[in-house]
Amino acid sequence: MNTIARTLTLAAALLAASAAAQAITYNFAGIADSGPLAGSNFSGQFSFDAATAPADGDALLSGFSMGFAGSSYSLASATGAAPSAVFSGGSFVGLSYLDNSAADPATRPHVAFVPGFFGLADAYLAYAGAAA
Repeated sequence: MNTIARTLTLAAALLAASAAAQAITYNFAGIADSGPLAGSNFSGQFSFDAATAPADGDALLSGFSMGFAGSSYSLASATGAAPSAVFSGGSFVGLSYLDNSAADPATRPHVAFVPGFFGLADAYLAYAGAAA
């Protein structure tokens, strides 16, 4: 009986660990409100392992995709620091993501997600290039 209880406890612990390691995915959408692409829609999704999310700091993204101004962006196209979900005081305050890989930003905008300083309401998408 003791062996069965240990086996079940171990199986439950393994199931809990595998469930905790699953990425959660969020969808997002917005509209550029200034610059040459004002009025252009963007949308996408991002994923990260919620179990690794700190109260203060970054959780590395396990997935990212976005469409903006006829271009596609992904984890693979990111440049600079590793893309992450940013937390402050236990709250999600935005994404940290940079893609300035285009040789010609007039045809494929450089984009950056900038997390909020005080909260998610301060977060924004910045872009450079691509004339309308």
